[in-house]
Amino acid sequence: MGNLQNSYRYERKYKLNVSEYEILVHDMLSEGMKVHHPTRFINNIYFDSLNFDAYFENVEGESERNKYRLRWYGDRFNTIRPIFEVKMKKDQVNKKLSLKIPEIEFRSFNDVENVSNHILNYMEGEESTLFFEMMNKIPTLLNGYKRDYFLSKDGETRLTIDRNLFFYNCRNNQEYNQSEIMVVEVKYASNVTPKINFDKFKLVLGKNSKYVSGIDYTKLK
Repeated sequence: MGNLQNSYRYERKYKLNVSEYEILVHDMLSEGMKVHHPTRFINNIYFDSLNFDAYFENVEGESERNKYRLRWYGDRFNTIRPIFEVKMKKDQVNKKLSLKIPEIEFRSFNDVENVSNHILNYMEGEESTLFFEMMNKIPTLLNGYKRDYFLSKDGETRLTIDRNLFFYNCRNNQEYNQSEIMVVEVKYASNVTPKINFDKFKLVLGKNSKYVSGIDYTKLK
């Protein structure tokens, strides 16, 4: 069985111009935040129905919805050791189911279908519930970005900064690089009041789904 996050948490997302990166990091460190993990590259493949149900549920603001993705770290094209994740959103909070997938070669975008079949074959034997959920889903978007990790002084709140955003549409092979925008995420348990100086950091709450943005950036006009 996959690893299920026991409790819901808030995941607040904010969009800033990348020109504000140095100032933001300086302000966070001056407020007592610390680096929580070395900077690393993150890659994801998102899965959706043929009708893009997950995309439209997000756009329309459905209060309960799931997001399905495969995640790995480091080089995009490599022998990858991915983790399959189901992000479960309920109103304003989220929790996550994670499942480690056996390693597989991912050498080019042409390997997306092979990776998808690899996941299904593994789930069929190990995670039958997820297997049936994934049977009607296809890979729709690959994205990648560089992530910095920070932790609040009290250790209760995580903040990440994502830059150098890349998107590849698995359906039409369109690519898009977004180097002007960075996405900041603030994550904390549902019973925690974050001790974050939102005003000083210029964080204004908004909808900033990388999946929705990626589909919008790469859809054919």
